Amino acid sequence: MDTTAHPQLTRLLRAWSGGEAGAADQVLALVYDRLRQIAAQRVRMAYPREQMAPTELANEVIANLLEADVSWQDRAHFFKTVAVAMRNFLHDVARRDAALKHGGGQIHVTVTHQGYIKRTALDQYRTQGRGGKESSHRGSGYRRL
Repeated sequence: MDTTAHPQLTRLLRAWSGGEAGAADQVLALVYDRLRQIAAQRVRMAYPREQMAPTELANEVIANLLEADVSWQDRAHFFKTVAVAMRNFLHDVARRDAALKHGGGQIHVTVTHQGYIKRTALDQYRTQGRGGKESSHRGSGYRRL
């Protein structure tokens, strides 16, 4: 029997929404295998070279669902929400990966005349209107290395 079509799934989803103790665990026990199947499909579409395990995606979405305050209407609402959450998570991962490829995560290091080191995220540093070619910053006590 397909556990995602389990007759009590909608009742359990509503119980979860109502805060009933243990309802979320019962729902996840019924649907976990299906969530992994959906995750495997999403990962294959987004990462054809298997950069992410479907279990990783499924577990991430489950963790987010457990923290979310959602009023589940029925099983269709639940699975649509899961599919959207997986898509959004994969998009976030892709954006982060693209940002890292294009200099994301870099820092600008400055040292004061007294020897103190200041680290600033490069994107934040650029928005502060500082920088240039080996420029020193008058009045700030900082100079670019």
